[in-house]
Amino acid sequence: MKFIYEEVISKILEEIPQGLNIYLYLDPYGEVDQLEVNCDGEWLAIGLSLHGGTKEEKNYYSYNPEYAGIEEFAHVQSGGQSPVEKYLALTNMEAGVKAVEYFIRTGKLYPGIDWAEQI
Repeated sequence: MKFIYEEVISKILEEIPQGLNIYLYLDPYGEVDQLEVNCDGEWLAIGLSLHGGTKEEKNYYSYNPEYAGIEEFAHVQSGGQSPVEKYLALTNMEAGVKAVEYFIRTGKLYPGIDWAEQI
């Protein structure tokens, strides 16, 4: 099993609000259970995919209730190409960074922000 060092965690968390796109995996081989983090310094979109490619697959996305029902795109892109709707992106960087840190340390969704589950 591989571990992520505290220095690496600190560097990732420090860089997110300045603009960072990164995938974090629970699997040391980077094949399943991933957290995608996309930030442009203004908007932060977080997506968690669990059990990818199986019947148990679940996808969760950061949810911003301030933009519920509004079909506008934030400036961030998922996978470097797909625009993210504002209701799935956060403007509260502090809460978003805490959500990423919580995932790194626990492998779970941070209870301090809202999440939308893809059905």
